Amino acid sequence: MLLGCVTLTLNWVCLFIAYAKTSIAVATITYHVQPFILVALGSVLFNETLTRYKLGWMVIAFSGVALIMLGGQQQDQDSGQYVYGVGFALAAAFFYAITAAITKALHGVSPCLMVFIQLGVGCLILLPVVSLPTAFSVSAVWGLLVVIGFVHTGLMSVLLYSAVQKTPTILVGGLAFIYPVVAILVDAWVLHRPLNGWQLTGTLIVLAAVAGINVRCRFFSQRQQR
Repeated sequence: MLLGCVTLTLNWVCLFIAYAKTSIAVATITYHVQPFILVALGSVLFNETLTRYKLGWMVIAFSGVALIMLGGQQQDQDSGQYVYGVGFALAAAFFYAITAAITKALHGVSPCLMVFIQLGVGCLILLPVVSLPTAFSVSAVWGLLVVIGFVHTGLMSVLLYSAVQKTPTILVGGLAFIYPVVAILVDAWVLHRPLNGWQLTGTLIVLAAVAGINVRCRFFSQRQQR
């Protein structure tokens, strides 16, 4: 449990750094290569078979990430910072994959208790390095932080863990695509940062790869259970 708390904390830190260095859409799409990192970890840590089918989708997914990175370098922004941000999004995906593997092994633990322990330990880990807001509108900043903490982190985590425990896995995999699609729309509509051609192509490749490996794995898993 403690290791899961540490990896989840590192996941959040890396993901928010990625948001700052790239964009919400790019960071979110890159972050969604986590199923492939989980597959690779399963092969290394749990001696699970890495088939040519899975390996092929992994190569396709990371080629999509490469196109996203190339697309960012075509825009008027700091190329080094952009690549730096994509790297942190990949790191966040890696730490989340480890957290998911640990969480899946915790049978019979309530979602609320799991979130409470993970967030509590995460707060203690980050407390020595935290810096308090010093902006002019400090009250507004604290208000946003409270909303992020209770809604985005607390409530969302409880709902997510509850859904994973109660919803068929194939449905969870399908609904996961709502997250990156909404991120793309919000980035383009609210923040006026639409994806360019390279980034959009890479995004479609990553989403197709995630769909490919999820649908195939879930389908055969359900057939074996019958």
